[in-house]
Amino acid sequence: MAKKEFRSPEQASADPAAIPLLERAEAMGVSTAFSRADSMPPCPIGSRGMCCSMCLMGPCRLTKDGQVGVCGATLETITARIFARHVAAGSAAHSDHGRDLAFTLRAAAKGEAKG
Repeated sequence: MAKKEFRSPEQASADPAAIPLLERAEAMGVSTAFSRADSMPPCPIGSRGMCCSMCLMGPCRLTKDGQVGVCGATLETITARIFARHVAAGSAAHSDHGRDLAFTLRAAAKGEAKG
């Protein structure tokens, strides 16, 4: 198996201000989220969406056709749950953008929007 290449600071971040910081961390031997991710191989089951850790009875790893988790969930159910949780987490993390947009649209409707 070929040795995994580490990302350069330019590949790790699109933020020009972060690049010198990543270079400095590398020079000092300090690990970053990027270097840790590059050195840690992903779980072959979880990275394919075939692992459920929704409850404390798992994780359930569904590797064979027709397998179900402890709760009876099929691979399709587990995949849908994981997707729904990611969507909900992303929406919650960025709900302030939607809130600001709602206030802007309201102000525009009332003719009070600036700019």
